[in-house]
Amino acid sequence: MDILVSSGVISLGLVIGMLVGWFINEDQEFTIGGLVASVTVLSGSGVVGVFQLVAPQGSTREFWFYPIAILVGLLIAPFLDRLYNDLYEPKSKRSK
Repeated sequence: MDILVSSGVISLGLVIGMLVGWFINEDQEFTIGGLVASVTVLSGSGVVGVFQLVAPQGSTREFWFYPIAILVGLLIAPFLDRLYNDLYEPKSKRSK
């Protein structure tokens, strides 16, 4: 297993997953535009599948970490948002 490929794929998946998870958990109304944006970002993972085809040593299994990392990012985004709000937002602003 190539550690460089694994860490890159996991990092990208976590960032994308957390961004989509944060967007979904915002207090704003979830419109059709938000749904289209979320689906577009998540379906962009198909590009990572192309990387398997052009990998120098052939097909690698490390790219399966990407959808797993997206799922983890989606699941931890609400907790990180709540933690950020508790630590950095003034109490007067949170009470809205």
